[in-house]
Amino acid sequence: IFTVGGTIVKGIRNSVRAVSESCGISAVVHEVRHSPSPVVAVIAPAGYGKTAVLTQWACLEERKTAWATITTDDDDPALLLTVLTAAFAQVSEPVAQLSLAALDPVAAPHRGAVALAAALRQTVDPFVVFVDDVQAAADPACEAILATILAAVPPGSAVALASRRALPFLARQRVERRVHQVGVRHLRLDLAGARRIAEESGVKPSDADLEEWLRRCDG
Repeated sequence: IFTVGGTIVKGIRNSVRAVSESCGISAVVHEVRHSPSPVVAVIAPAGYGKTAVLTQWACLEERKTAWATITTDDDDPALLLTVLTAAFAQVSEPVAQLSLAALDPVAAPHRGAVALAAALRQTVDPFVVFVDDVQAAADPACEAILATILAAVPPGSAVALASRRALPFLARQRVERRVHQVGVRHLRLDLAGARRIAEESGVKPSDADLEEWLRRCDG
């Protein structure tokens, strides 16, 4: 695990396996794993399990994987580009070979994003890069960088985004049918999921109690 620009960037398999072993693999995880879309957006308020979906997916994934968690410290084009480059370099040899001069994140971050996108298009081995808390990158220049990079994800690979807010920079990708989106209605717990959580906690509530729990928690 290492930190770039205030953001933790980590290889997935070693860091999340222990967490996912205690979680059920939901239909949502199955759905997003098998989506042909190069961009997967999991969008919902806090508490709906967005990170859990990405975590469980990552532990099942057979392609190369990398993970970046964005913080408000990264809401700057140069820092965001540095963070994303570090993540993609773990799964893409062409990205790993990019020079600092080619990226030039401080002086010309958008030009750097174009260089990163070009390297991604040259990537042969399929990969999945997970980017959590994307809502923290709210600056329009940061959104432009994300849009440039996401447009270059090659066939057979994917970038999975988790965000607490809508991501308007995905508009063009949606028009081109390159985005698979998961929202609140997909992430709500059903009765079976609620019962599993209760039983793992040593509680055996009635169906009526579970239904009341789900009603109060809005899923």
